[in-house]
Amino acid sequence: YYMRKYKATLGVDEAELREYFPLDHVKKEILSIYQELLGLRFERVIVKNNNSKDNDDDEIFEVWLEDVECYAVHDLKQWEEEEKKEGESASSLLGYFFLDIFPRDGKYSHQCVYPLRPSYVTVGNDTNDGDSSADSHRVLPACVNIGNLSRGTDGKPSMLRFREVETFFHEVSISLSPCAWFLFYPLSFHFQH
Repeated sequence: YYMRKYKATLGVDEAELREYFPLDHVKKEILSIYQELLGLRFERVIVKNNNSKDNDDDEIFEVWLEDVECYAVHDLKQWEEEEKKEGESASSLLGYFFLDIFPRDGKYSHQCVYPLRPSYVTVGNDTNDGDSSADSHRVLPACVNIGNLSRGTDGKPSMLRFREVETFFHEVSISLSPCAWFLFYPLSFHFQH
């Protein structure tokens, strides 16, 4: 209540302010800030809807709705080193996060992050020489950012309110947290506001 009254005295026009925050631009800039701040690289992953039958490529993630996006999170320094080398390597890959950011009937109504898969290291089989790391590998984390941001209408892009920009910035940071954790044992995480 007090914040609304305070903003009213400043003469801030929320509708006019929205014109400066188109969703695609905000998303690009927020990811850019986190890339620079945390030394990460984001790569949009091709996704398909569960109902889609047009592509059977194993490299494509299936998603529950066509407007859900998936991003691979890489360690920037390792990624740059791998780019210099000729061989393909996925050692820079830290995990994945999904964006399910538009409202729909029956969807959870608050902004939050939910785990899809925790990060952990599988235990390998002991060999005769005592090396148990032969079959061990890291399972990469994945989480989903559930949101209810304004959707574009009538062919116009989604224009966010300032509060939505703040919330989205915060929630993306939480989506990145599991990618920074390197755990040897599964650990569930759950963040909710």
